[in-house]
Amino acid sequence: MLKIHFVLLVIGITACSPAPVAQVSNLLKYPVVESAMPDKMMIAIKNVELLAKEERYPPDGIPPQANRDIGFADVFVHLENSQETIIKLKIQKIEIRNASDSKLQDFSFVPQTVELKPLENSELVFHLSNKTGYVGQDKVKAVLAYQVKNQVRVIESEAVTVNNN
Repeated sequence: MLKIHFVLLVIGITACSPAPVAQVSNLLKYPVVESAMPDKMMIAIKNVELLAKEERYPPDGIPPQANRDIGFADVFVHLENSQETIIKLKIQKIEIRNASDSKLQDFSFVPQTVELKPLENSELVFHLSNKTGYVGQDKVKAVLAYQVKNQVRVIESEAVTVNNN
């Protein structure tokens, strides 16, 4: 008889406690997202996007110039600092390469240091140009090398077709 009362008491306490399903549903609404970066490297370049354009002919109404820019590459870099401290990131190089054979296109980039504030998400745009245009009929991609402290990483954009006007 005593055993039955104890079981009923336990069932009564369990029935009065909040349902664990409600607690789980709250967790699903606000998931914890973990960074894929290795420990100590709490900055991430989330992705790199490239817009490639070539303008062999000047716009209507503008006379041809011998020394004007023809090839254009806009590189969009999405950054995220997941630390609560300021982080300095050095973008060492941005190269534009053919997707099939990795041949380097004639664009130049000057290394730059970027300072990200705590928990900052940022998008940077780098406008590159050249006077020769793109070589070949291939898709191209942006290759970016960056350094945080003593760690160097390389990230590439998706291959894109050059927009010829």
